[in-house]
Amino acid sequence: MAHYRKIDVSIWNDDHFSSMKLQGKMAFLFLVTHPNMTGIGAMRATLPGMAAELGITQKEFSEVFVAGLANFAASENCVFVPNFLKYQSIDSPSPNVVKGWVKQSQFVPDGSLKLLALENVLSFLEGKGDSFLKAFDDSFLKVYGKSFAKPVSSKQLAVSSKTPPSTPAMTEDGGNSVGTQGEEVDPETGEVLKWAA
Repeated sequence: MAHYRKIDVSIWNDDHFSSMKLQGKMAFLFLVTHPNMTGIGAMRATLPGMAAELGITQKEFSEVFVAGLANFAASENCVFVPNFLKYQSIDSPSPNVVKGWVKQSQFVPDGSLKLLALENVLSFLEGKGDSFLKAFDDSFLKVYGKSFAKPVSSKQLAVSSKTPPSTPAMTEDGGNSVGTQGEEVDPETGEVLKWAA
């Protein structure tokens, strides 16, 4: 069966994408179209492996993380593309497609990026109707043997708290926490050392 991915042509107008060098742009397209990328926009990966597969240095590949187009957690061997689902989901997803996303999530290493990817799926499904959320919950229970807590909506957050929770920052030693935009890259290895939430 053929495996297709969509790339929105407006990517060429995106400030983050257009600010990258050629290798960073290729790294992003590589991630979006990688055959191991799951339907939730996350996959098992290492920075040396991804860079070697693309034929560029780790520092060059890391530009996609510094630009904030993807997140990487070295300690989890995981990469996550936050906007993947927005562009790769089929135009009219069905509850069965959602069940497939949950099954695919088993191939993503456990940790903060997997959690972020699953929360991203739920946020995406919020506007699709109760049948989609039920399909997600039922499938998650079947696959993982437990329920996945639904994230608090922005309206609930505004009512219940004045300070929204922040995304944890990655530690210098490659801790488990993850941010959304890299600030500092090791010039020798290309690994993102610090993240800004």
